Amino acid sequence: MPNRSEPQSPVGARVLAILRRLPPVRRAEARFQHVEEEVLRGLRERMDALDPGASHHAESFQNRLTVSLEQDTDTLELEIVQGLAGHLVSDEWRLLAALSDGSGYPLLTLRRVRWRDSGEALHRYSSIGRSAGVYAQEYVPLYLARLINNGLAGALPERASLRMDYELCEGDATFREALRRWDGERPPLKSCRETLVISPAGQRLWDAVMQLGEEER
Repeated sequence: MPNRSEPQSPVGARVLAILRRLPPVRRAEARFQHVEEEVLRGLRERMDALDPGASHHAESFQNRLTVSLEQDTDTLELEIVQGLAGHLVSDEWRLLAALSDGSGYPLLTLRRVRWRDSGEALHRYSSIGRSAGVYAQEYVPLYLARLINNGLAGALPERASLRMDYELCEGDATFREALRRWDGERPPLKSCRETLVISPAGQRLWDAVMQLGEEER
């Protein structure tokens, strides 16, 4: 069990600050609630007529709808931050921290290219793992896929200013091993040079974490 007296990293402290805060929920206007209740009452009656055991589904639907109607923009954004923060591992926060200043990093993507589309991304590699101090370097491709698939990072076209960095990545033993592992795929894979950047959603998430961390001090 970890020693709770050990100091937390700045990133860990800010993430925990998010998880400790539950946003307040504002009540909707009474007349709007009345309309909502009438609609849900009618829904329950129709569901009961079709299936007497289905009324609990309407109750669950009512609870979710009530919460969604009472949320404002700030509350919803905090809920999103809480949800995302709970799914990112510490190494992924390190990657976001490295990207948060707007820097672009070399990204090599192995794609199964098909006619009329850019191709499915099967493997991603970047030198950002070392720059960000990632502990589990072998999981960098997984971290990159998760961040990009969750909309927190993006892959932009190749940057000429990163030419030397691309060449270093292409000669890296880890990337060469990935090329050998995927060799023989049909249709054949194509190695694409791209630029890894933080997305607008990722930047908002990071800024929210930093703001909440400051408020907790």
